[in-house]
Amino acid sequence: MAPAPPVSLFDGQFHHIAGTYDGALMKVYLDGGLVSSIGATGTIVSSSTAVLLGASLNNGAKAFFQQGMLDEARIYNQALTIGDVQVGCN
Repeated sequence: MAPAPPVSLFDGQFHHIAGTYDGALMKVYLDGGLVSSIGATGTIVSSSTAVLLGASLNNGAKAFFQQGMLDEARIYNQALTIGDVQVGCN
């Protein structure tokens, strides 16, 4: 799937962003609609990899989102369907 046209996430509104991975495809959804997918294999996280939500790790330095920029984060043990993502978006 070709990437969707650029969308500004910094428009003063909250947006629902979801990423899924089923062992074969990584998908990204924005406000309930699929915006990108790409084939992939392998695991997402290993026991030696940190999981960061609301932060990034760049060369050992942590960068954090501003307070209130991330809300209601969830991690599931299975890939969500587009229906699951759309329900979570409402």
